[in-house]
Amino acid sequence: MKKYRLVFCIFFGLCFSIPAWANSFKLIQSYPVHHPIFIQGLQLDGSNRLVYSAGLYGRSEIGYLNLATGETYGVKKLAPSVFAEGLTVTDDGIWQITWREQMALLRDAKTLAIKKTAHYLGEGWGLAYDKRQKVLWLSDGSSKLQKLDAKNFNKISEISVQNHGKPVEYINELEYANGFLYANIWQSNKIIKINPNTGKVLNTYDFSPLVSTLNLTDPDSVLNGIAHIGGQSFYITGKNFGVVWQVLFTQ
Repeated sequence: MKKYRLVFCIFFGLCFSIPAWANSFKLIQSYPVHHPIFIQGLQLDGSNRLVYSAGLYGRSEIGYLNLATGETYGVKKLAPSVFAEGLTVTDDGIWQITWREQMALLRDAKTLAIKKTAHYLGEGWGLAYDKRQKVLWLSDGSSKLQKLDAKNFNKISEISVQNHGKPVEYINELEYANGFLYANIWQSNKIIKINPNTGKVLNTYDFSPLVSTLNLTDPDSVLNGIAHIGGQSFYITGKNFGVVWQVLFTQ
């Protein structure tokens, strides 16, 4: 079939490339958000509420986002000296991590009040929870992912994420779903699918064509935020995007 397609292309000169993203995801719905949120983490909790973590010094917070209204609610501000990063929902509550403060905050799942803190080495970027193994996955902006005890953040092991044998740097926000890790890559509009046992990248989803429709001018406004809905359906967003998309991964 490929041979005949090549002949057709050469003879008629009519061939064109189908964008890679067209076969990797399907846009289901768009939800406007009415004020900028510097998203660092996003996840659905046990009550099907969309909880988010927002960063920057002096602006860091955690709260809920109502997709029907585009408004936030239940917001808790962090100290001006703290830069919030990713979050994940666990059996014990919601863990929210920080960038350079090496501190994780365990929050009550209903009130978002801080229950206790834990500490880790290095920077915190993204966080995900494997409910089956009761472990956390932590990214620090490198190609490494740390596997941690979900109770106390003690390190169990780590993996190196590689695509075709090359390390994948700048791994950011994380989501664990269907036995795989999904990750944003800092300063890009891509999401990668990772085998947590081997660190191998299984697929790359490029959302650049979708993001380009927003006409963003801030270089920091890139894709960041992945929340699993069920099956192959996810909510995704980015820093100050003003929209949350529901997408279906088709590969």
